[in-house]
Amino acid sequence: MENINSHIPPIKSHTKRIKNNINTSIIISKQTPTNLILKKDKSDMILACSRRFKKKFQNILPRIFPKINPLVEQHTCGLMNIFCQFCQSLNFLAERPSDGRFTHCCHKGKVKITQSPYPDYLKNLLSNSLDPLHKNFMHHIRSYNSVIAFASMEHKFQNYQAIAGRLQHPANSDCDINIMRHLDELIRQINPYALSFKTLGEVEKAELSLAEHSNILLPKINMIFRGDRSSDRRRYNFPTIDDVAMIFTNDDGEPPFKRDIKVYPRSNGNNLVILNVLSPNLDPMVYPVLFPHGDPGWQPNMIAEGFENSGRSKISMLQFKIARLAVRQNIFNPLLNAGRLTQQYIVDSYLQVEANNLNFIKFNQSKLRVEEYSGLMNYLASDFSNNIYIPIGRAVILPSSFQGSHRNMQERYHDAMSIVLKYGKPDLFITFTCNPTWPEISENLFNGQTPADRPDIVSRVFKIKLAAFLSDITKNNMFGKKLAYVYTIEFQKRGLPHAHLLFIISSEHKIDTAEAIDKFVYAERPDRTNNSQLFNIVTRFMIHGPCGILNPRSPCMDNGVCTKNFPKDFINDTITNTNGYPLYKRRDVGFILISGKPVDNRFVIPYNTYLLLKYNAHINVEICTSV
Repeated sequence: MENINSHIPPIKSHTKRIKNNINTSIIISKQTPTNLILKKDKSDMILACSRRFKKKFQNILPRIFPKINPLVEQHTCGLMNIFCQFCQSLNFLAERPSDGRFTHCCHKGKVKITQSPYPDYLKNLLSNSLDPLHKNFMHHIRSYNSVIAFASMEHKFQNYQAIAGRLQHPANSDCDINIMRHLDELIRQINPYALSFKTLGEVEKAELSLAEHSNILLPKINMIFRGDRSSDRRRYNFPTIDDVAMIFTNDDGEPPFKRDIKVYPRSNGNNLVILNVLSPNLDPMVYPVLFPHGDPGWQPNMIAEGFENSGRSKISMLQFKIARLAVRQNIFNPLLNAGRLTQQYIVDSYLQVEANNLNFIKFNQSKLRVEEYSGLMNYLASDFSNNIYIPIGRAVILPSSFQGSHRNMQERYHDAMSIVLKYGKPDLFITFTCNPTWPEISENLFNGQTPADRPDIVSRVFKIKLAAFLSDITKNNMFGKKLAYVYTIEFQKRGLPHAHLLFIISSEHKIDTAEAIDKFVYAERPDRTNNSQLFNIVTRFMIHGPCGILNPRSPCMDNGVCTKNFPKDFINDTITNTNGYPLYKRRDVGFILISGKPVDNRFVIPYNTYLLLKYNAHINVEICTSV
């Protein structure tokens, strides 16, 4: 029993045989004997339990045989082939709510987004890897988009000399002039903003001729982009020139209606006009590659059509953005095919949503009843009375419900401390990191894409696997009966999400001895011959660095010392408490070459074999009972 080395996964079928690398088999039988029988015959071990004890047996089985190393079935999200009954978006089965109505696409049929037909030329550049211009366009797509964007309010569409001049800019030096010419011609033909600039030029020319003929001063000529399109009942149709902009002339240059963007034909110096974040013109003007037809974005009090005669209702900016980013079968979505421009658009959309939420809080302080916040107003008053520096202006108090605010973080901290006060110190500290090569991610990427191009798929798959991971520990009691847990999700610089989790285990299942630690946590390289699958996972995900003298330029190095305290020392037996954390068993059994560098057990990150085999990702398991 002591030589077996992993965990049995939760039993899901009535009869199941699991074989491990040392020829041990376990049979869970549907037979109903009155007693639990444990029988050992050479390398076979048979367990038979009554049906009325089976559910309880599933929960305690990992603790009875915590070191058995079975052929663990890897977790899978399945195919992304579950259709939304309203918008026909593609989803995983685990994402379907109990009522079967999906919320992360059309918000249960509430949001119906119309999309202009995407030009074949741009579609070919985005998705056809055989096109000789595809690679250049995708690699420099942000440069191409910036060159033809309208956000700077400059004359973008004059002639090919202007294109050549823009190509001389260092940031655009690698752009292809043929692509630029085709983009120029395409945008001139179909984009309402480009046509508006052309109309403005024509008006300016006519007014200049009239002024010279009449010997009068040239009046101010302005172009105002309409900020509120709610008065136009055709706002769901393809936009035309007059749907987006209006040309007028008068003596003082003031427009006849509310404005949010003003463009002058002749610039006075380098004056810039700030684009309103709530303007429906923001997205089509900043991202002409994604919205070549000038499709309007979200605006305050936007009314959208629903599905199945559900009527019209107000939708939020977040609902609108989510509906645009949904994956739908046989519908080309440029927002999901633009590579680095997709990443920029998603980040920009997040900032827009946050700015809109902050704007709401700013102008609804009375509705939020900020003056009722306990102790807050007294604290501010004491600062004023003590002459403590407070910026001049109106104070805006963020409620605790606003994610990431100071009060929100403080409230979460107090909740976590209350849990520790009631249930005791945490026993397990686990880091669960997304694996960008999970089949569910790679199978749902479009042609030529990398996981970095699709943060939507990466986040969705990670969320499903994290839920299954939590279920193993909290419901299946893999480490023992769970009392409480807390976790936080972060994103790495490369965009990969990872979760830090703390678990508190019941007193009868505390992992506080060297024998118990060795049953659940390992810090040694597995044997390549007996378990090649686990060996490959550990060497791929659970090797630190290497750093130190093997790689002094490793990111973890600071003043010649590893900030993670690697490499560790060799140790033959686990020591339970050294400065709060245990020292895991790390025997000197030689080294292997990884990236041409010799790596031994001193660089192995502590792990649990069952979790690694099931989730195929970086999962660092640390015992912190003695901290």
